[in-house]
Formats: sequence, structure tokens, C-alpha cells
Amino acid sequence: KAVVSTQSTGIPYSRFLGVVNNKAVYPIFLRMQLVLLTLLWVQGSLSTDPEIVTELKDLLMDSVRNTIALNELVTHQTKQISELMLSLSSMQTQLRKMEQDNRNLDVKVAELQRNQSSEIVSLKDNVDTKLADLKRNQSSEIVSLKDNVDTKLADLERNQSSKLASFKDNVDTELVDLKDSIEAVESDVTRRSSGLTAEQERLEEELQAVKSELQNVGSDVTILNGEESNGSARCAKVCSGTTGRTTSSWIRQHSSALYINVDISGCGFVKVPAVTTAVEGSGVHYSLTGTSAVYSTSNTSFRVYVGTESSYPTLATVEEARRRKWNVEWVAVGFTC
Repeated sequence: KAVVSTQSTGIPYSRFLGVVNNKAVYPIFLRMQLVLLTLLWVQGSLSTDPEIVTELKDLLMDSVRNTIALNELVTHQTKQISELMLSLSSMQTQLRKMEQDNRNLDVKVAELQRNQSSEIVSLKDNVDTKLADLKRNQSSEIVSLKDNVDTKLADLERNQSSKLASFKDNVDTELVDLKDSIEAVESDVTRRSSGLTAEQERLEEELQAVKSELQNVGSDVTILNGEESNGSARCAKVCSGTTGRTTSSWIRQHSSALYINVDISGCGFVKVPAVTTAVEGSGVHYSLTGTSAVYSTSNTSFRVYVGTESSYPTLATVEEARRRKWNVEWVAVGFTC
């Protein structure tokens, strides 16, 4: 007892005896194992060989520890089984209660079906009665409605007959009036047509007189001759313009000459006109040559070339022409028809 309790294992002897005596928990083979361990312990106590005693003590202590652990496991499982049995008992109680509730529900459903059957029979009787009453009422209403419709149709036929007769009389009267109006309009149109014919003849005579006068009217411009054959004298026209101080498009021909193309299509000449030109600007253009020389004249355009004297060799540039605001002013005389 002294060896087992505290000196070698630290397990109390009373706990060891409790494990051995727990016959209600352990199966038979566990109890047999405990008895065998007890015998081993007694043999170890009687043996005189220290090694055998030590081994028997170690074996005995390991067996005791394992037995105690098994005891704790069995105790835990026993507790869980108890809880499971309690839960099963509670579920059985609830099941019995649900069965009782189900029986009560069946009773109520049967009672409800009996009540509904009686209510359905009563409702059917009421519906049949109301349908019979409605059928009788509708029959009388249909007869009354038919009589009213027949009466209204007869009244409508009488009214329509009288309205149709009155409408026919009105239409006949309006047709007679319309016929008289058409005859009056036709007479007026005939009279006005004869008047319009006379007025048209008078206007045509006046137009011919105006044309004759126009042919006899002369132009204020007289062109003796031109680059092409003369046109009508009354179509002689004087047209003038300028290329503009800031809009002249000078083009450099070479180091000492410039040229510019002048558009005169706005004059409306149909033949080549006679053109006179001059150069206008803010300075030094007096030294230019060719300012009145006109090249490649047509009824829509012409060209002017200008050069510089040897004393002003640097003037013949587009930049200088723009800076000096050189522009070509021209007068053209020609025919427009």
C-alpha cells in the first residue's frame, strides 16, 4: 500500500480501490484485469529481485493509469447515454402530444366538413330560388323592353319619313337656285372673257411699241471698234475696278519683274474689251515700268507685268509690293450683248 500510494506513482490508494470496486460500470474482463494486476502487485511485493520488483511496479502503475483513464471515458459515455435517453423520452412525450393533436385535428376537420355540407345545401337552395325569381323578372322586363322598342321604331319611321320629304323639297329648291347661279356665272365669264381678250390685244400693242422705242434708243457709250467685231450699240458698257491695296496677288516672274492676273468677269462682257491700266500705291511705284502694258486680254481677265529701273534693283519682290500697297486700277469698255 505504501509503494502504490504516493512514493512511486502519486496515485492515492483509495482511488485505486474505487476503480477495483466499480463493478457496476466495468465489464467482467476489466474486473479480471484489475484482479490480475493486483496479483502482480502482490508477487512484486514478495519477490526479492530488485529488477523484477521495479518492472512489476512499473507494469502495475501503467495498468492502473490505463484503468483510471478507461474509468473516466466510461463515465463520460455513461453520462452521454443518460442525456440521450432523457432526450429520447422527451421526444416520445412530444410524439404522443403530436398524435393527440392530430386526432383532435381529424375530429375538427370532420365537424367542419359536416357544417360545410349543410351550408352548401342551404346555399344551393338559395341560389336556385334567386335564379327562378331572376328568370321571372327578366321575362317580364324583356316583354316590356320589346314593346318600348317597337313603339320607338314606329315613331322613328314616322319622323324619318317627314324629314326625308322636307329634305327632298329643300334639295329641289337649292338645285333650282344653284342652276340659276351657274347660268349667271357663265354669262359673266363670257362677258369678262371678251373684255380680257380686248385688254390682252391692247397690252400686246403697247409692248410692241416699247420694243420699237428701245431699238431706237442709243447708248451713252460709243465704241468705234475693238479687238473683235462690234456688238449691239445699246449694249456698250464701261466697267472699272482695282485689285485692291491689301488684296492684290502679285507673283514674282524673276529678280526684277512681277506680274498680276486681273479678274473682270463681273463686267459681263461677251467680247474682248479695251482695257486701260495704272498702278496705285503708297510709294516708289513711279519707278515701275510696264504699268500700262496689258497682256492676254479676254472678256473675263487680263495680265499686267511690271519691272524696276536699275537704280531700284531690290523693289521687284512680292514683299515690297505688299508693303507699298501696289494695286492695278483699270477701266474696260466693251459689249455685253
